[in-house]
Amino acid sequence: MKRILVTLLALASAACSQAAAEAPEQPELKLDPASPKMGFVKTAQVKASVETESAAATGKVSFNEDVTSRVGSPVSGRVQQLNVQLGDKVKKGQPLMTIASPDVEAARAEAIQAEADLQVAERELERAKLLFGEQAISQRDLQNAENDQVKAKSNVERTRSRLQQLGVNEKDFGANYVLRSPIDGVVCTRDILPGSEVRADSGTPLLTVADLRTLWVLADVFERDLARVKEGDTAEVRVAAYPADVWKGTVQHVGEVVDPQTRTVKVRIGVPNPDGRLKPEMFARVSLTALTGTAQVSIPASALISDGESNRVIVADGRGTYRARDVEVGPEHEGQVRVLEGLKDGETIVVEGALFVKNELDKN
Repeated sequence: MKRILVTLLALASAACSQAAAEAPEQPELKLDPASPKMGFVKTAQVKASVETESAAATGKVSFNEDVTSRVGSPVSGRVQQLNVQLGDKVKKGQPLMTIASPDVEAARAEAIQAEADLQVAERELERAKLLFGEQAISQRDLQNAENDQVKAKSNVERTRSRLQQLGVNEKDFGANYVLRSPIDGVVCTRDILPGSEVRADSGTPLLTVADLRTLWVLADVFERDLARVKEGDTAEVRVAAYPADVWKGTVQHVGEVVDPQTRTVKVRIGVPNPDGRLKPEMFARVSLTALTGTAQVSIPASALISDGESNRVIVADGRGTYRARDVEVGPEHEGQVRVLEGLKDGETIVVEGALFVKNELDKN
């Protein structure tokens, strides 16, 4: 019985080997590259790239707060002159407006008085030193003169510091205060008119100066998509004003709090804006792309032949020979299809005219 079983297994193995030897090879087709039929057949070498995942979001273009200054007045007074208009480009230190300010006048007068008091105290100290050397005054009198000089010098430093905080030149006179731009940028808002009264304690900015060469896009990303978003990911930004254009950006920050009403998280994206076409407050559509770490092949959708149940591509060997090959693919995205199985990096496929080659193969 055992000998019969061994014999049957041997016969089965031989039959399988013979069937494998007789199995037809994958159909192939030789086509002359010079043939007129090949005029519309194009091939390309496929390349593997790192797989990505995308999340869509809506958002708003915003100022880059790192290079934006909302300028207020450190002094109270009345605007005498405005030196800039909306849209003006300004440099750091450039005058924005002139304010007639009693605060400035008082600070300057205090600084001048402090300088005069210091000069008197220094003269008195020199005189006290001479008198003490002649034993005309006591040690205590000399000590008092030294203390007065120290107090006068401290008062000068205090008044100078106050002028520096205000940005006032201590050598100038009068009540006029010149408000200057703290950064290079563009005047984006100006909420003041000549003759208007300003207060140092109002907390309301008079102008906004911003460098618009970089902007932020604040995107609302749904809670379910958070796993696909992290700092450093790339993002594509589109706005209604320029529907055909795409701005590339980088995720700089992912918010810590989920909005309980919308179930979204604020994600900040830094976007270069060298031509100035993006404007703060524009609505934006954002596509956030994250790398998954898996390298796979992507091909043009035109290279794929599908009958609803299976997918094929036409593989070329570069010497005029073509074969059809089954592939497993993912969903189409922007005209590209990711091949999950069936193609390797570096292989050549037909990207245009694949259906023609497939029909020619079917004739053989």
